[in-house]
Amino acid sequence: MTLHFFALNASAKKEASATLDPDVIFFSPNADGKQDSINFKINTDNVKNVSTWEIQFRDATGVVRKTISGLKKVPESVHWDGLDDFGAPSLEGAYDATIKVWLKNGDKVQSPHLGIILDITPPTVSIDCSSEYIFIKEGLMQPAAFNFSAVDLSGIAEWTLSLTDEDKREIYVDHSTQALPQTWTTKEQKLNYNLSKITAQLLVKDLAGNPGSSPPTALLAIVQSQSGSEGNQADLSSSPPPVASKNITKSQTKVSEPDRALPTNQRSSNQKTMSYFQMTSIISIIDLFGANATFGSPLLPQAKILLEPLARTLREAPGAKVTVIGHVESMKSGKESKSHSSHYAWRVFSYLVKEGALNKEMVAVKGLRSEVPIADNSTRVGRERNRRIEIQLFLPAEQ
Repeated sequence: MTLHFFALNASAKKEASATLDPDVIFFSPNADGKQDSINFKINTDNVKNVSTWEIQFRDATGVVRKTISGLKKVPESVHWDGLDDFGAPSLEGAYDATIKVWLKNGDKVQSPHLGIILDITPPTVSIDCSSEYIFIKEGLMQPAAFNFSAVDLSGIAEWTLSLTDEDKREIYVDHSTQALPQTWTTKEQKLNYNLSKITAQLLVKDLAGNPGSSPPTALLAIVQSQSGSEGNQADLSSSPPPVASKNITKSQTKVSEPDRALPTNQRSSNQKTMSYFQMTSIISIIDLFGANATFGSPLLPQAKILLEPLARTLREAPGAKVTVIGHVESMKSGKESKSHSSHYAWRVFSYLVKEGALNKEMVAVKGLRSEVPIADNSTRVGRERNRRIEIQLFLPAEQ
């Protein structure tokens, strides 16, 4: 009998790898002390005998705006403050980050592409009350219904509804880190002093740390007696206001968004029972398709960072509808501008349906050529601004 012995390689060569692990995806380098930079933890596996390493940050056009590099040992972490290689602030938008490591044996290790968003623009915020009055009955401020709106590149991280009196003393506050609702109803709040006017304001913070606030909305305080008649003010003591309570309550208030705001093919058959709250997001063609985008250009990998929050909002709102509108600069012919604007809009439609898991029946698409410019087409900067995708979200108001 012959015995055969085989040597087993228990330590097969493991492939070298590197990844970037950011502490945040959205940042706002505006020197306000809040998410002014991104810190990246660098993870390496089986990376030995390093010659050089390099981290590059590319904008949506593919241009390298910032490079961080070194020799030999790869650091455990690095940070980017949003400045480019010349020390100038980088423009807002999506960026792609990668690390490359060159080994002494000539091999190169590269991390997967990582998308991040630079956002320094505060959210655009508005608030509207369903009535110009807030009623006070037997010393209790009665529930009031509000409509909220906030438009932002990175999305809303937290929000606060604040009600104050004539002396700017806070008498009521609601705060949440959940998604901003379209409608909100306050709870009863005990009052122990006189007031005749209440000011409502919505304050938000986006995912990049930028604060935004609505213009103050003045409301009249109307006192109701036990019999239901109205007086001019509450018959209460003039002691200081109580500590504002923080309530999280689901509103049942209907938003009176006109159904005619929807595209023709999306209007409800019963306008009396369906109303919508509209939100609009405008994204540059450069951020979605690149600076050299033309007919046939695909979405950039980092476009997901901009589109997924919108898709998630729509998935979480049964009955929601969305219109994707493509805009371009003036071109040689109307036919050319029509084909380009439609192409970009349909590409976004494809993402929302295939990647965003939306029902195609809820998405309408339009290509408006150069019919609605927002800047001067005679300048390069103006043409870039006009090349944009407008995404109109119509979210059902709660009945």
